[in-house]
Formats: sequence, structure tokens, C-alpha cells
Amino acid sequence: MNLENELERDFKEIIDYPETRLLTVGSQYWRNLLENHPIIDVTDDHFFTEHGIVTDNYQVNMETTLYIHHITHRRDDLRSIIFDKHKGILLCKYTTTNFVNRLINEKILTFVAMRAIGSLVEKKQALPYTCGMYQLFPDSGPSKRDASWTAGHHLANISDVENGTDLFFNNGLRIRVQSKYSQFLKQLNLAHVFTDIQVSLASKIAAELGFENPTPQFRYHDAILSLVQNRRDTYVDKIDFIKEVKHLLAIYTLKGYSVESPDDSIIKKTCSWAHTNRGIMRY
Repeated sequence: MNLENELERDFKEIIDYPETRLLTVGSQYWRNLLENHPIIDVTDDHFFTEHGIVTDNYQVNMETTLYIHHITHRRDDLRSIIFDKHKGILLCKYTTTNFVNRLINEKILTFVAMRAIGSLVEKKQALPYTCGMYQLFPDSGPSKRDASWTAGHHLANISDVENGTDLFFNNGLRIRVQSKYSQFLKQLNLAHVFTDIQVSLASKIAAELGFENPTPQFRYHDAILSLVQNRRDTYVDKIDFIKEVKHLLAIYTLKGYSVESPDDSIIKKTCSWAHTNRGIMRY
């Protein structure tokens, strides 16, 4: 099978997944675009000049943002490329770090909590951000530089290709990124571990406060689930000894994973003012 036929087959397969049919507001836009461009290479400047829309007015939305690409070589004051289910391909002058920071600043769980969880797995750089059913993780590299960010909850599959990785999203979009497959899979696995730890914390806290064990809202596409490693048991004992982290995550875990959530007054009694003032959570 030649490359063209293989790409056409892959495109049809991803479109035909029952969970990933193009049913969003921008479905016709993506269908028309992807029929002519089944793979979008993030290094193809000509493509983005032709199809990207320059905008300064964009807010990352976990429901619709698929991928945030850092433009390595600054051009025309543009610093990032955004792939959005509803709004298409956007070219922005703000850095990817700016977009991610603005998003996290609106969430109940801050990035300090990610560093606390990272300490459990002895990871300090390139940390993912996981919250409830959402997951956003960076490519390789130190956290001090701008990175490209993938919305893991929108991923349907990934594929190893020469000099990069192909990302299949659940609206049919296929992007070719420069990250090595092994490195990208490493970051995907780390994000899964973070989510898994939070599920464990949610279960423990719910049990302590007399609630039923929460049902995780986060769900990978089956193809992705087969790639990530379930290592929850590795950290159960460590979690027991880190009471501070456990209580700091109380509000988030119960509201994010428990069908039956206590009211805020009960949860606040679980978290001391000292924990709150550390900046890991917001009320």
C-alpha cells in the first residue's frame, strides 16, 4: 500500500469511529479542510498562511481546544498556533505559556498542586495539568521555555512516524508534530499517572467523609488507553503519607469525581487555612 492510500485509509478510519464523528459546530469546516489535507504538519508555514486566521481574542477551552503549538521561529509577531474544534486554526501573537497560564488561573486546582503531585513521581519539569475530566500536557523540554500542549482528553490515537509523531484527534484532525514518539508517549503516560493519582485521592477522601467511591469522569479513547500505563498502585502508600496534598485536593477531587458532592462548608472544614493559603486550591 502506497503512502497516499495509507493516509486515506487512516483518515477514513478515524472519521468512522462512532465516538469521533464530526458533529461539532465546526464540523463542515474540518471535513472540507481534512479531505484536502488529511495530515497537517505543524512546520508547514505555507499551509497556516493560507488557512490560519490571525486573532488576539482567544481563550483556551478544555471542551474545544485540541492542540496549542509553540512557533519556534517567531514570524510576523506570531507565537502560537491553536487548533480548536469550533473555531478552526488560529494564529496568535501570545505564547503558549500565556494561554495555559490564563486557563489554569481560572481553575479551582492550580499548578502548585501539579508540582505537589509531581513530587510523588519525582518529576519536576514538563508537568501536565490534569483536572477532573480534562488533561493538558506539554511536549518534552524544561518547563521554563514555551512548549506545545496537547489536550489528552481529545486524543483518539498517536502514531510513530519518521522524525515525529502523528496525533489523531476525536474530530478527525490529524497533526504531525516534531516530538519523537517515545518522548510524546512518555508525556502521555505521565499525564495518565497524574489523572490516576487524583482518582486515588478522590476515592480516599470520599471514603473519609462518608461518600460513595467516586466514578472517574476522565475516559481515554480505547486506542490511547492501550498505550498508557496504569500504575496507580505504585503511589497508594505514598499518598497515605502526604496528608497535606490529600486535604489540599479535597474540594477538587470530590467536586471533580464524586457523583454526590458535599457542600462547600463541609469541605472547607476538611482543609485548614494553612493549606488554603499555600495556593494549591481556590475557593
